[in-house]
Amino acid sequence: MRRDCSRAILTRPSALTPMRAIGLAAMIVVLGVFMPKVLAAIQIFLLQFFQTATVLMQNVQHPSF
Repeated sequence: MRRDCSRAILTRPSALTPMRAIGLAAMIVVLGVFMPKVLAAIQIFLLQFFQTATVLMQNVQHPSF
């Protein structure tokens, strides 16, 4: 049983259609706008977390071996 591939090549689902191009461009713009804010929020969270963890670890009594 042979499959006709000539039509499948022209209509493959991975082709970049105008709607997909618009969606990709919109996604790039949204990421470009919001990514710096997200990264800044993650940085603030990590700094506060590690400062708190450092203070807590300084108060832990380590057993001597």
